[in-house]
Amino acid sequence: MPGRERGMTIPVLYVLQSLDIGGTQRQLLFLLKGLDRRTFPCVIACDRLGELAPDFEALGAVLIVLRGGRRRWRDPRGWLRRAWEVFRIVRRHRIRIVHSQWPLYALFGTLAGWAAGAPVRLLSIHGHWLRPTDRRILRVLRPFLTAIVEGTPGCIDRLVAQGVPRRAFRLIDYGVDGSLYDDSGLPARARRRLGVPDDAYVVTRVSRCFPDKGVGDVVEAAALVLDKAANAWFLVVGDGDELPRLVARARELGLGERVIFTGFYANLHEVLAASDVLTMTSRLDELGLATLEALAAAKPVVAYQNGAIIAEAVHHGENGLLLPGGDVRALADALVVLHADAPLRARMGRAARRLYESRYGLDAFGRRMGELYGQLVGRR
Repeated sequence: MPGRERGMTIPVLYVLQSLDIGGTQRQLLFLLKGLDRRTFPCVIACDRLGELAPDFEALGAVLIVLRGGRRRWRDPRGWLRRAWEVFRIVRRHRIRIVHSQWPLYALFGTLAGWAAGAPVRLLSIHGHWLRPTDRRILRVLRPFLTAIVEGTPGCIDRLVAQGVPRRAFRLIDYGVDGSLYDDSGLPARARRRLGVPDDAYVVTRVSRCFPDKGVGDVVEAAALVLDKAANAWFLVVGDGDELPRLVARARELGLGERVIFTGFYANLHEVLAASDVLTMTSRLDELGLATLEALAAAKPVVAYQNGAIIAEAVHHGENGLLLPGGDVRALADALVVLHADAPLRARMGRAARRLYESRYGLDAFGRRMGELYGQLVGRR
């Protein structure tokens, strides 16, 4: 690692909205667990702290709440105040890298970092669909960004198709914490906490409940699966606008207690430990953090293949099954096949864990990001 070899430290500032429990925040937490924190001391600037703040502090991160975040969202004075605060943080902590999360927070993170003299300004978009506002922000930021860091080739391809220059990107495979699943007693404890029988076949969908996430397909498939798999239980983990409708639909189908809607659930690793299969039924072509965590938990994944992104982590017939997007009957049939063949589930689970260890582990994630940080600073 370039910075380490010269005995240097390279302070990094991460700019984001909050430290609430969410995919972006958990991905950042995993990064800090894998990153060499002696070489890359970390400062986090955000509008508000959240449930994950103690976890970041335990890793030695300096947490700073931006006072500009107290103003109304559309008040330009709040954004100017944020920019001024980030400018001062960069100067005070001698920040070398400003790594903003999401385009909106890069608007002041990147520009303030540039004005304060941080030689490297990075952005992670955490998605592959750009809103019109995001496109305008990226056009403004293009001369000031060193690179955009994303986690899958398919995601980069989708962003390029929306007008972002390919040369702007750096590819870094994301990683998750597999040590969370080392406790052999966790699955049984998690099932008791969730109210699921020990001998149940548990199918899980982790997602916000929005129309494009396809959570309703899991509810519809549950009715078909239960006709052939009497001990099947379904966990729908996440909140969102569609949740009341999905609860009502499960009631209409007579699914009763067999579909458990947990709402927001902080300890995702408990849910995955309690599961036999994870489903990914999004209408979008995406690779969610839950998919990588299923690999770490040694669970097969049954997913809609709407493009190339999901296939980067789910290899059909090896560590899961890929299905035509939106095909509820195929989803139900695949879940019935895995229900009937426990040895197949076990083989797929072992293959999933091997893929996690070879590509998505914390140490590899931290090493890859650290090498990128060192290379970019070394060029400045």
